[in-house]
Amino acid sequence: MNHKLILFLLIISSCSITRYSSTDFASQYQNLYIKPAYRCYIYSTDSASVLYQFDQNGVLFKRDANNKFQSEISITYLIYKDARSNELLDSGSTIIQSGYDSLSNVIQGKINLKMGGGISYLVIKSRDINRQQEHIFESVIDNRIKGNCYQYNITDNFGQELISHNIPVGSSINLIPPPGTNNLTVRCYFDEFPFALPPFSNFPPALFDLHSDSSYQLNLADMEGISFNRKGIYYFQDDTMSTSGFTVICTDEDFPVFTSTNQLIESLRYLTTRKEYENLRRSTDQKRAIDDFWLEKAGNNERGRKLIRVYYGRASDANLHFTSFMEGWKTDRGMIYIIFGPPSTVYKTVDTETWTYRYNQGLPACQFVFRKMLNPFTANDYLMQRSELLQRPWFIAVDTWRAGRIAGDE
Repeated sequence: MNHKLILFLLIISSCSITRYSSTDFASQYQNLYIKPAYRCYIYSTDSASVLYQFDQNGVLFKRDANNKFQSEISITYLIYKDARSNELLDSGSTIIQSGYDSLSNVIQGKINLKMGGGISYLVIKSRDINRQQEHIFESVIDNRIKGNCYQYNITDNFGQELISHNIPVGSSINLIPPPGTNNLTVRCYFDEFPFALPPFSNFPPALFDLHSDSSYQLNLADMEGISFNRKGIYYFQDDTMSTSGFTVICTDEDFPVFTSTNQLIESLRYLTTRKEYENLRRSTDQKRAIDDFWLEKAGNNERGRKLIRVYYGRASDANLHFTSFMEGWKTDRGMIYIIFGPPSTVYKTVDTETWTYRYNQGLPACQFVFRKMLNPFTANDYLMQRSELLQRPWFIAVDTWRAGRIAGDE
């Protein structure tokens, strides 16, 4: 029997107002210099750690009293009993001072915190004190079921804990499962997923086939590392009768950055006509064809370079923010982010994100609502509520790009 799952039907049901529905999370997606990454690892029934990482190139370093360049970042965390509660399970803050490290290029560390036995709600506010820029991160963390994604830890071959589940092809990791787990089943999925349809489309989303392309068994006691030699989804489970597991997505080596001509052309599908897109794909000199496309829209090299920098910069940021079971630029949120830019405001409930764009640069004010999907591979899968009312703002934004201007560039 071929079991298929229509992800847009599996929606986490909730219609109540949550405690964080009045918080604006726009900074999570805005073009800030400070772009932290976090990952939560639950190592006991009531204890967890949050790994954090900051790119040094996005943090401002200033000379201190000893004439040394130092960064200064404050981190405040609050963990609530659940998303609807004001009852705090734990809270705290710390100041991270660091000199520039030319070898690692990142500032990273770990915060230990207390957890509940159910679904907790975590908020982290980080602030680059030197630059006076703040970022707000939130996550709902499920600690109810053994073997869920928060109960696995990952390290590189040197024992360094990894922030991301996105592993470059050709890499290997060490996977630390929940205590008492010795054997894992690995399900492999190698499908190429289609990119998002326009926000006014009435076509149903693509079906996701839950039957894996292949699977194999792992005895962790006999393994020194797990290698990934093919792009795709790898789903690790200690109990195949459960929906709980840990996902690793094997990506292009340069992920999240766009480097290959195939990636550069594919992501242009949001802007091109069908004929333009096919001509780009059939071109014998695709790099030249891409440059010519942007030069034609921009009118001169300088503006063309700016369009390229912003468009593909947004696509790379979309990979960072919105990657789920497929690359972030292909998702609904990724598509809107690339074309419209970072939203003016972002409000969340347990199962939705609502993005609002204020009127700017000739674009009409508009709103996009994304609903969270119950997806076994990721907690970062959202589907847009499509509407014919979104057709006009979409075409205005696309035409803005095609006229050589950056949509949403205030």
